[in-house]
Amino acid sequence: MALKTSDFTPEDTLIAIMISVSASDDTIRTSELITIERMVNHLPVFG
Repeated sequence: MALKTSDFTPEDTLIAIMISVSASDDTIRTSELITIERMVNHLPVFG
């Protein structure tokens, strides 16, 4: 099932952008994923 962009919340979109930027060099390091996780867990926008 393909998602339409309208299925994404603003928060989903921010996370997708962070992961896309992290993957842009063909490698997603664990430290990058941990940083994204911390941001999602602590920033009010994701609350």
